[in-house]
Amino acid sequence: MHPEVYRAAQSGDFGSLITIISGNGEGLLHQTTPNGNNILHVAVICKQVNFIENVLQNPAGPSLLRQGNNSGDTPIHVAAEVGNYEAVRVFIELAKSLHRDVENEQVDLYKKLLRMQNRHNNTALHLAVRGRHDLVVELLIEQDSELCDIINVADESTLYIAAEQALSHTAELILGASSSSSSQKGPKGLTALHVGMSLPLTCWEKIMEKTPEAIIERDDVGRTPLHYFSYFGKVEAVRLLLQHNTSAAYDSDKEKQSALHIAAFRGHIQVIDELVRYCPDACDMENTKKQTILHAAILGGQGNVVKHILMMPNWENLINKQDADGNTALHLAALHKEYDIIHILAQDERVYRLAKNKDHLTALNIVSAHEESIMEVEQVVAALIATVTFTAAFQIPGGYKGDGPDRGRAILAGRVDFIVFVISNSVAFLSSLAAIITQYRNFMVGHISLTVGGCLRVAIFGIVLAYLSGVSVAMKGPRRRTMDSITDIMLLLMGTVPRPCGAQGIFFWLCELSISST
Repeated sequence: MHPEVYRAAQSGDFGSLITIISGNGEGLLHQTTPNGNNILHVAVICKQVNFIENVLQNPAGPSLLRQGNNSGDTPIHVAAEVGNYEAVRVFIELAKSLHRDVENEQVDLYKKLLRMQNRHNNTALHLAVRGRHDLVVELLIEQDSELCDIINVADESTLYIAAEQALSHTAELILGASSSSSSQKGPKGLTALHVGMSLPLTCWEKIMEKTPEAIIERDDVGRTPLHYFSYFGKVEAVRLLLQHNTSAAYDSDKEKQSALHIAAFRGHIQVIDELVRYCPDACDMENTKKQTILHAAILGGQGNVVKHILMMPNWENLINKQDADGNTALHLAALHKEYDIIHILAQDERVYRLAKNKDHLTALNIVSAHEESIMEVEQVVAALIATVTFTAAFQIPGGYKGDGPDRGRAILAGRVDFIVFVISNSVAFLSSLAAIITQYRNFMVGHISLTVGGCLRVAIFGIVLAYLSGVSVAMKGPRRRTMDSITDIMLLLMGTVPRPCGAQGIFFWLCELSISST
């Protein structure tokens, strides 16, 4: 585009444009920027409405109105996208004055202009909705309500975009203009009702009234809007939907998960109660794995839902129900290490504790297997610490003296941080050995019965302190600030216990001793 033409469009100086055209010809009007914008596109972006009106009075003006840029956006697309209401109004008024005969039918050119789609199949209305320009949206819908039914390349209707962005006023404008089911369409089988979680109840009500079929519309994984409402715990929306169509409670997705399964998994007790109030027999539904809502609650780790189900009258048949693998609720709680839920179930006398799944395992067998695997990990950790600390005891920081009367003794033996290293390394070594021994027999120190976990904690703290003191030994110059920071971290790791007793007290003392030596 000629620089002077571009500047005239930006500034709205129509007189300068006429002067340039007079000297260079009207061909300048058809020049474009690198991204394909013509003179109207530029003026729209800069909101030069008077300039636009003057250009459109030129014989070449109307042809510019239908010209798209590299993205396929016409000037009215750009005007809608930037929210230039006046420019959109001017374009519509001009187009209304022109008519074209298409296949022997008189079609308003302005509607053809409004329905033009860019490379992504977006109309001006799509862009106005996405840009949240309600005035432009209202103007476009007033001129052509059928714009609401056009779908872009992403399978998005304008109502779907409004619902996804929680634009309640925009959604109501569109709902008032169209009742076609296609006006709700979204990608992956979704509809405006699926994604309109943040819309007010009035919008949901209008959608359900205008297109009742939307209530049971399924997305690509088979889920209806009721599944989504249940997932997000929208109690009022669930109630409203069930008032319109109770059959939605019996709809399941491709894995046969019902809305009740979803609510149980997510822990929404009020939604569960609402679903059961309208459809009391929905509690008997099972998914493809033959799992009930009690199974779903356990898979979601929802102990409160488990308690609620156990208290529900006439739901005893769910308590010991086995899934396709023969797992009861107690089995699943054990498999997923939901120990709080195991405790809840174990307290209920109706729970059959000796039930076996298809692997011939009881819940107790599963818990025991978990404990054995934990013990194996603890044994490996203890052995590693013992190996590392044993090696460190003979490869000490600073090395050994090679001659003289003290030959073979540690060079840094007199330093306090070296003493801290030796003590903490020894404690870590002995604690790891105690952990290994405790796995095979009870180990007592005085009146204290040691546990594997307790020994490992002391060993880990010991090896960390040995590392810190070993680093301190190797450092040159002032070390107080560095050791202060490192020790603060160490104390934090050791926990906010009161100042100490037992092994942790020793380590607090060792840390302070290390600091005071720097």
